[in-house]
Amino acid sequence: MSKVNLDALIARQDFESSISHEGITQSFDKLKMIHLRNTEGNYDCIIEYLKKPDFQRETSAWDKRRIVDIIDSFINGSFIPAVILWQSPITKDIFVIDGAHRISAMIAFINGDYGAGDISRNLYGKTKISKTQELLADDTEDFVNKEIGGSFNEIMNNLSLSNKANGLRFGGFDVQWIKGTAEKAQDSFFKINQQGVVLSAPEKELCMNRRKPTSLATRIIMKGTAGKPYWQSFTISNQEKIKTLATSIHSTLFEPPYNEDYKSIYQHPLAGYPPAAMPMIYEMIGIIKAKTGSKFNNEDDKDGTDTRILLQFTYKLLNKMFSEKPGSLGLFPSIYFYNTAGKFIASSFLAVLELFCEEDSNEQFLVDFTLARARLEDFLIENKIFLSQLVRKYGSKKRSLKHIKGFFITLIRSINEGKTDDEIILVLQSQHSTLHTGEDDYDLPKENKFTKGVRAAVVTKEQLNGTPRCKVCNGYLHPLSTDVGHKQDKKFGGKATLLNGQGEHYYCNNSKDKLRVAGLIG
Repeated sequence: MSKVNLDALIARQDFESSISHEGITQSFDKLKMIHLRNTEGNYDCIIEYLKKPDFQRETSAWDKRRIVDIIDSFINGSFIPAVILWQSPITKDIFVIDGAHRISAMIAFINGDYGAGDISRNLYGKTKISKTQELLADDTEDFVNKEIGGSFNEIMNNLSLSNKANGLRFGGFDVQWIKGTAEKAQDSFFKINQQGVVLSAPEKELCMNRRKPTSLATRIIMKGTAGKPYWQSFTISNQEKIKTLATSIHSTLFEPPYNEDYKSIYQHPLAGYPPAAMPMIYEMIGIIKAKTGSKFNNEDDKDGTDTRILLQFTYKLLNKMFSEKPGSLGLFPSIYFYNTAGKFIASSFLAVLELFCEEDSNEQFLVDFTLARARLEDFLIENKIFLSQLVRKYGSKKRSLKHIKGFFITLIRSINEGKTDDEIILVLQSQHSTLHTGEDDYDLPKENKFTKGVRAAVVTKEQLNGTPRCKVCNGYLHPLSTDVGHKQDKKFGGKATLLNGQGEHYYCNNSKDKLRVAGLIG
């Protein structure tokens, strides 16, 4: 949540782009402010030609302190590792092979853009930057200016700050150049990025398989329709459908914008905070692809058909989990995908998604889930610590996925078998010996003052106590996934009047005949 999104400050481009800049040839051994400052008459500026590989991870791994440290080092001439560049012999674009965060930090300082300035808004669009990102950008700018002793413009225009201004004018990053073809540049990128902050397995696969449907779908979902148009080589028909799907899926996953300092359980989006979500979204797409694997080969997507089909399956499944669409289960994100302190649990999201993906056409499973739902949700609220303990034991994201999925399956089955909560806990502990009830680490008091985690936990519990419940299954109702149904079914003469209306899950409203047969309603 504290990581600053600098991804827009260096544009993305394919190594093999054919759009050339005639007559542009750059060769310098130090990347200076003059190269990064886009002002009228500055013919040394390379911002227009400076690019990142289009498959590179998001430039959003640094917090505001690291940004300050690199700016301060630049000004004071302290040691900074060299940046590594490659100039395409075809297009003359200059690609950052290593050092995107370092260079982006300086571009951010020069332009006063820490994720919500003019450059970022030009890329993402004015309405595509979340309130959370905007607040973090403002906080970072204030912090940087205070720590450095002024904004870039203040330093450059204040004679009393001439030493810092000279540091900016004459400082720079040492440059190492890679010579050769695009293939050599790509090979260098992967070798370099297996050192230092190593690429995770999903990140590496995203890079290596960037033209395959899974990678394309991931990147398109992450950006909605903002940023690089990864679909631009697809057929016009597929382009339009993909853009529509991407906008809807992105909204379903990430709205309302996640706020770590939340005041309401309704501020929890389905999938957490976008800049941190790309590896998880790639895992999500992999789960959905495995379910529909027979419909895809493993080739690059030339015209967008496979990517469109994959997005269609994703759209359908997510709408089933949480939406205002007919048949939606309306899973309450705070209950299923966040710990008591309000932190997103990616493993739980992936586990529940895989469970419903596998059971997508199994109507009996949906009935069984609905029969158990009210007790299941109450159990999760009282024993949310179990999810955190499973993640701690087995690892985050995909590593604990099967264990958390098994946890939910055991809960549903045990509840429908009539077991008490104490009996269910014993069953779960027999499967996972490290599970224990009681207070979690975040509950430990410091100087008899409530910690941030405890405050969040109290807010969560109090607000859930006042949350409406579905009048069919008695599960919790989220306002963004609540339908209005008939108390007396219209097939039995019920009228569409105020007195005969009640809040229900979309699925419960649409499946009353099945739930009546199962004995949930009379």
